[in-house]
This record gives sequence, structure tokens and C-alpha cells, in this order.
Amino acid sequence: MKNIYNSLFVAFFLFVTNSTFFSQQNAYNAHYILNPFLLNPSLAGETESKLFLNYRRQWAGFLGAPETQNITFDKSLKKDILAIGLTMSNDNTNVVSSSSGYFTLKYKAKLSKIQNLNFGISLGALQNRINFDNIIADSPLESSLFNSQQNTSGFDMNFGLTYKLGRFSLGGVGLNLLESKLNYYDNYDSKKLSFSYIRHFNIHTSYNFKLNKKGFEMSPIIVMRGSQGMQPQFDGNIMFNFPSNFIVNLNYRHEIGYGLTLAITLDNLLSVGYTYEMSSNSLQNESSGSHEFSVFYRVGKGLNSHSNETEMKKLKNQNIAILEKTDFILNDIEKLENESKSQKVLLLSYIDGLKRLKDSIKNDELELQELIKNESLKNDLNSVFDSVKTKELVNKELSLLISEYNLKTKNNNDTLDKVILEKNQDSEIIQNSEKIEQYKIIQDPEINQNSETKYYCIIGACKKISDVKLFRQIVKREYNLDTEVVQNSIKSWYLIYSKSSNSLSSIKLELKKMKKINNKDIFIGNLWIYKSKS
Repeated sequence: MKNIYNSLFVAFFLFVTNSTFFSQQNAYNAHYILNPFLLNPSLAGETESKLFLNYRRQWAGFLGAPETQNITFDKSLKKDILAIGLTMSNDNTNVVSSSSGYFTLKYKAKLSKIQNLNFGISLGALQNRINFDNIIADSPLESSLFNSQQNTSGFDMNFGLTYKLGRFSLGGVGLNLLESKLNYYDNYDSKKLSFSYIRHFNIHTSYNFKLNKKGFEMSPIIVMRGSQGMQPQFDGNIMFNFPSNFIVNLNYRHEIGYGLTLAITLDNLLSVGYTYEMSSNSLQNESSGSHEFSVFYRVGKGLNSHSNETEMKKLKNQNIAILEKTDFILNDIEKLENESKSQKVLLLSYIDGLKRLKDSIKNDELELQELIKNESLKNDLNSVFDSVKTKELVNKELSLLISEYNLKTKNNNDTLDKVILEKNQDSEIIQNSEKIEQYKIIQDPEINQNSETKYYCIIGACKKISDVKLFRQIVKREYNLDTEVVQNSIKSWYLIYSKSSNSLSSIKLELKKMKKINNKDIFIGNLWIYKSKS
């Protein structure tokens, strides 16, 4: 009989304590990092609604080592304010085993947009079993003092709360709050053997760090466990969540061991996880470590605001792709802006070159005028035009040049013969014209010599009527000068003039006047006199 009680004491010692005197009345599991509902009833429905299957074999190779199975289901209701959960577990430790089932209800109090307080309560029933036929006694008759297996049942309650502020979480949970007492009896003297549950208290905290914009996250998790009359123990975890739905967790249990957890999502609904732990105490030489497997299936996505996590990740990936395209476009825009700046610099250099060329041409004109002034001329402007011979020579030469030019441009209306001809005159005609104080008089070859002669003081020429209107508006605005328009003989250009007259002398005076008022250099080309017959 004494040996039986000694064996039971050893069995209960394994069931109630381990080498660090931490209570095992509540089975330990490492996959609370994957399913927070295992850790605290107030965390039910916090992630996606899911069905979770878990198996753990602790201290593999050690006789009578614990084995645990868990099945949980949780989901949120009413826009994440309420949540429900179901938990069923089975734990075997040597000759002692237990089974339990709990129903959980959670309420979330939203304190602000980024903080809330969760309350969770679990009510359930538990059953304990002692397999007396597995006890090895000195005398075979001693094991028959008790039934081969005795089952006792009771009720239990767990309560938890969790405070969340953004990515920070702090929670606590009380287990075995009813402290159920289970009794066993022998077959002869009804001597009672009692087994009592003691209260357990856990405190946990975590923080989620977002390491980059693509979804790579790191979460340190700390859990402190304690029970009545037992020394507290803590777990430390560092969990890395990769954007490709892959999780790596490093775990350390104080004075017990350390482990590695890997988890991966196979598709949008199914995920699997595995943990391997090595002992850091005297059990290291007695076992090959601990193993834990989990499979969870996501369900009820329509009722859970967090159940759209996969869709949110897809949207995030799409946003990341859009951001990358936006960056690419912004880079292109920046390149175009740089090219535009370089083109602007090049254009400014061209404009500067044109200005220099214009200044050079003006200097050449001034030098030419100075050279003409220094020439000894016997006749001034009036004497030249008084000379019928000189006028006939000029008109004859001009008529020949104009006729020749019109034959060349018979099928081309894009050339202003009255303007271009002054550039095509030979040196003698140019010289004669320059002697007449640079007045250029062009005669229309189609003029009937018997008709009345009319002279125009031309200040500009345009091909489009819209350009004519704009030019006249500018001249009116800058010089307050009213102008008129006449077309050339082939009607391909519009000639803008300030004054027309049958008197050449009045037009020459008008030409001098226009040269003086053109202080802003607005008139198009050199001022000249256009001669025609009305």
C-alpha cells in the first residue's frame, strides 16, 4: 500500500510540477503566438475567425512525459464588439490525465480609435482520470486496492482582460478560479484520495514593430506565469512576420529551455506551424526535446472585421505596386524636368546668340551707313528724283528684276516678292537706293504706266490675317499709330502701311517720321516704300 501512495505521489508530482516547480495543472503550449485565444479568453476573435488544431509532445523519450491535444474555435460578432469561443483539450501525464471543455464570451470596450479594453470569461467542465493499472507496485495485489481507472469531474472558470493601445498590448488572466476538488476512493476501507486544482495567474505583453512598408514586422512577446505557492516563470519570444505569410519565432523559457517556431500560410485559408524546443536543465540528457504541431483553418470571414486580413494584404501589395509605379513616374517626371531645364538653357543660349547676331547686323548697318555718308555724292535725295534719267534707270532695273522674280515664283505664293527683291538687287541698284537715304522703292510689275501712281509707307508684312491683326494691335498700343493694309500683286502677303499718297515727297516724310518713332524696334524688317498704280 505504501508503494502505491509513493507511486501516486510521483505521478502527481509530474502532473503538478516540473523541474522548476512550475505548475502543469494547465497544459503548456508554445503556439499561443499563432493563436492568442489559447493564452487569454479576452483575445477571442482578435484575428480571423478560425478552427485551430494543436498537438504537443513534451520531453520526447522521457517515460510518462506530458502529451497535450487542443481544439479551439473563435470568431467575433456584431462589428467586433462581441466574440465567442470554444475550447476542448486533453492532457496525459504518466498515470494522470485530464480533459476539459470551455465556452468563452468576450466583450470589447472601445476607449478611442486606437485603444480598447477586452474582457473575456470562460466557463466549462473538466474531468480527471487516474490509471491505477499503470502503476508498477512491489506486490501485484496492491494495484487492486483501487479500481483500474477512476474518473472524477468538476466545473471551472477562467477570466481574462487585455488592454490595447495601437500596436501595444498588455493583458492578464486567472485560471482555475473555482479551485475544484476531486476525490478518489479505494475498494476496501473507502480511504479518500483528494486532488485539488489551484489558481494560476498569467501576465503577458507585446508590441508590434513595423520594420518596412512591405509588411515585414517584429513582435517581442513576454509571458509571466505564476500559481499559488509556486515560483513565477517567464517566457520570452521574438516573432518575425514576413510579407509572404511566413512566421519565425525564437522562444526562451526561464530555466526550462529554448525553442524555434516556424509557421507558413499555404493558401488564404490554411496555415501550419511547428515548434522544436530543447531543455536547458537536467532533462536535456533524458529526452530528445519537445515537439508541437498546429494546423488552423480560417472561417467566417464575413462576420469578422479582422477576417479580411488576406484581402487587406492584397490591397497593401497593390498599393505598394502603385507606389512603385508612382515612384517610377515621378522619376520620369524629374528626368523630363531636368531635360526641360537643359533645353531651356540651350534655348536661352540660342536667344543670346540671336541677340548677338542682331547686334552684329546693326553694327554692320551702322558701318555701312557711315561709309555711304562719307562718299562724295553730288546730288542729294531731291536731285536724284528730279533726274528723270535716274528714276527711269531705277524703275527699269526694278521692273526687270520683279518680272524675272515673278516668273521664278509663278507657282509659289509663299514668297513676298516686294520684300525679298530688295535683297536680290544688284550692287548698283542698292547703292542708288542707299544714296536716297536708304529709301527702297519697289515697283509692281503689273502696274499700268498710264494709271495713277500711288505710294505706301510700309512698316511690316504678314502672311496671315490673324498676324496682321495682332501686329496692328501692338503698333496701336505701343505707338498709338493707326495703320491700313494692302495686298501684294499675287495676293500672298499683307502689307501694313501707315500712310498712302500719290505724292512721293509726302511718303518720304512719312518714312522719316516712322523711323524716328520706331524707338522700340517693333516694325517688321526695314521700312520701305511700295509703289503701285491704282
